[in-house]
Amino acid sequence: MKKRRQHYVWKKYLEPWCVDGKVWCHRNGANPFHTNPINVAVERDFYELTQLTKNDILFIQKVAIDPIKNDTLRELNAGWISTFDNIFRLNHSLRATDWIPEEFIKELDKVMHNLDEDHHNELEHIAEVYLDSLHKGDTSFYRDDEDAVEFIYFLTSQYFRTKNIRDNVYRSFNSIAIKEVSIERAWPIMRNIFSTCVGFTLYAKRNEYNLVILNNESELDFITSDQPVQNVHAAGRVGELIDEVEFYYPISPRRGVIISNDARYIGKTEEAVGPVTVSYFNDVVMKSAYEQIFSRTAACLGPSVFS
Repeated sequence: MKKRRQHYVWKKYLEPWCVDGKVWCHRNGANPFHTNPINVAVERDFYELTQLTKNDILFIQKVAIDPIKNDTLRELNAGWISTFDNIFRLNHSLRATDWIPEEFIKELDKVMHNLDEDHHNELEHIAEVYLDSLHKGDTSFYRDDEDAVEFIYFLTSQYFRTKNIRDNVYRSFNSIAIKEVSIERAWPIMRNIFSTCVGFTLYAKRNEYNLVILNNESELDFITSDQPVQNVHAAGRVGELIDEVEFYYPISPRRGVIISNDARYIGKTEEAVGPVTVSYFNDVVMKSAYEQIFSRTAACLGPSVFS
C-alpha cells in the first residue's frame, strides 16, 4: 500500500509529551488544540520522489558532492544519486516491455513511492535503543564507534528531513532559474547528502563535540516543535549561512540532549538545568519552529511565536 499521509516528525518521538495519547499543539498562531500525534507534522506524499533529469544530477553533483574534500565521503554521497535514480530507470525499462506482469509494476510503484519514508522508518527503528538509553540518562553508546555513527546520522537526518528545512531550501533556490533543474526533484537526494556530510563531521570530531543530557529540574517543561532537532546557532536566523553547529534535541518535557563543542560541556555527560536554561532552550525551539509547537500542557505553549 502506498503511504500517502507521511510524517516529517516521528510520531513515537512525540509520545513523552502526550497525556492520554494526545499532545498539545500550537499551529500558525491559532489557539492550542489537543490531538493525537498522528494528526500533526504530516503532509500528503511528503517524501514522494520524481525522476531526475540529467541537469538535476549535474546540479546535485556540482552543489552537493564536488565540494566534498574527503574522497571516501564524496564517493559515499555519489551513491545517493544512483540509489534514487536507478529505481526510476528500472521502472522505465520494465514499462517498455510487455512481458512484465501488471501486479509487479504496481508493486514497484509502491516501492518507489514509499522508498524515502521507509528509509526514515528504518533510521527510527535503529535509533529506538539510543533514545531509550537517553531517557534513562545513559550516553555510554556515544563512546562506541558503530553506535555513535548510527545515532549521529539519525540526528542529522531528523534535522534535514523536516518541512521547515525543505521549504527554506526551496525559497533559496527557486529564485535562481537553472535550465531543466528542479530543486523539488533534487532536494530528496541533497537532503540525504547533507545529513551524511554533517553527520560525518560530527563523528570525526566526536572528541570535541560532547553529547550531554540536560536534566530539567525546574517547574517548567521542555517543549518541542516540527523542527525537533535545532542548530542553536541558527535559531531565528532564516536565510543566513551558518558555519557553527550545536544541535539541541529535546526528548521529553524533563530531558533534552545537546551535542556541542562549547567549553562548558567538556568532560560532562549530563547537566542539571533550571528555569533560566529551560526558558532559553524553549526560546530556541520557538524560533526554530516552522508551523507547529508541541507541549504536554496548553499552558506551556504561551504566546505564539507565529503571531
